[in-house]
Amino acid sequence: MEARLASQDGKAPFALGPEAVVEKLVHALEHPRPKPRYAVTVPTHLFAALKRVLNTRSMDRVLLRSTRDERQS
Repeated sequence: MEARLASQDGKAPFALGPEAVVEKLVHALEHPRPKPRYAVTVPTHLFAALKRVLNTRSMDRVLLRSTRDERQS
């Protein structure tokens, strides 16, 4: 993972700036009943949706495949 981040000048794909996190943080702080988790990037929205649809074993397979390159290096 470090090599991937270093090769892209520190900018990871699908990465958002701190402003995106600040928006979610402000929303959570101001809401009377904030959610326990907030998805910020596209991959986190995708994995949250997959988690609702897939069973545990299938989700584990998806997560393993999504990190295959990082585990092999």
